[in-house]
Amino acid sequence: MKKGCIHRLRPGYPSTRGFILVYGPLVLGHNASLQYVQFCFTYRGLNFIEQISGSDGGNLLQFVKYGISGCIATATHILVFHLVAWKLFFALQADDWFVRLLKLPIQELDDITRSRNSMKGNCVAFIISNLVAYLINVFWVFVPGRYPWIMEIALFYLVSGVAIVIGTGLMGFLIRRFGILTTYAFGANVFAALMINYIMRKFFIFKS
Repeated sequence: MKKGCIHRLRPGYPSTRGFILVYGPLVLGHNASLQYVQFCFTYRGLNFIEQISGSDGGNLLQFVKYGISGCIATATHILVFHLVAWKLFFALQADDWFVRLLKLPIQELDDITRSRNSMKGNCVAFIISNLVAYLINVFWVFVPGRYPWIMEIALFYLVSGVAIVIGTGLMGFLIRRFGILTTYAFGANVFAALMINYIMRKFFIFKS
């Protein structure tokens, strides 16, 4: 085995797509253990890169990637909501952080119109942010293919909608029943939705 060459592994060896890069000549005797260590470090390095960049990996790594995708989807939801509330369904006020930060011009609205427009804007943000979440989940977090893609997307949105309803109901219940701070109740809402979505996506929507 020549130095720096790529060799196909024999049956029984762990593999990353059937090949592994092995440094150093294959030697026997007192240097055999060094060759084995070099092999292990090379294999683990390539295997870790594959797990990070693809949808293959352990449950802990998958959950971490799911959390990252959730943060990206949440940021998308917040951004889209405020853009829609500024340009399409007017719902922003002068004291909103988005308006103060960017010094945006706004329209003065009564509370009824602002409430209706904010719900419309939230629906638009929900559709777009969940599309972002779906694409990241398919290409990076989970393994698709349990259902045809159209049914997969429909189930994805259905579960997300149910998770939002349950999380929102839990938030309201905690505030009404126990009087806890809104921030803590909102945190419970986010955590409940996060876990419901993860379990349903992992075990019922996607292959794994």
